[in-house]
Amino acid sequence: MEDSQYSRILVVDSSDDREVTTTALRFDGWHVVEAQTQYSQRAFDAYTSEWTKLGEMTVGMVRDASKPVENASRRS
Repeated sequence: MEDSQYSRILVVDSSDDREVTTTALRFDGWHVVEAQTQYSQRAFDAYTSEWTKLGEMTVGMVRDASKPVENASRRS
């Protein structure tokens, strides 16, 4: 479910940014640069957020997988 939510956010952001960029083209180049910078920042933030979630899931999985080994070593 998180992947579909992430994809939905990227699609909405992309369409919003396309509209901003199209509007900015009517003005000057600085508006385009600003729009691209904002898009890049949001894309980077979303990317790092997803990798953070994946990292947390991996740590949790490793902890859960190591519990039987810890319990066995305590009994010995």
